[in-house]
Amino acid sequence: MKENKKDILEKIAKQSKKGNKFESMVLNLALQKLDSENFQMEDKAVLTADGKRLVYILGDEAEVTIKDGVEVIGEMAIAKKKNLKILHLPQGLKKIERDALVDCDALITVTIPASVEEIEAYAFADCDALKTVYFEKV
Repeated sequence: MKENKKDILEKIAKQSKKGNKFESMVLNLALQKLDSENFQMEDKAVLTADGKRLVYILGDEAEVTIKDGVEVIGEMAIAKKKNLKILHLPQGLKKIERDALVDCDALITVTIPASVEEIEAYAFADCDALKTVYFEKV
């Protein structure tokens, strides 16, 4: 369902059990940087209206699966997820932006799909437990 920035931010405020100011701040900054006024929310994922860019993941789950069709993981889209251990990236993903997964301390291993063309600097910065990165078909 397509929604505007204001609607998305209101939903975030209602869903945030502890009034997580960091999530609201990061999401607000991300929405401001994008030209579009319309976004969609699927489960805990905030996406651009076309579903091709992941803007932000809400919550702090141990396992996250990025839906098929996402081509770009945006700046700080999965930032500071202290409990994230397992991340499933979709086939067709093309780009992981700067600081996309910054400070995900429990993340141990990541498999990068063969479709990824660019991983920007510091995409996995301060992921202290990250020991192994697999690149498909390399």
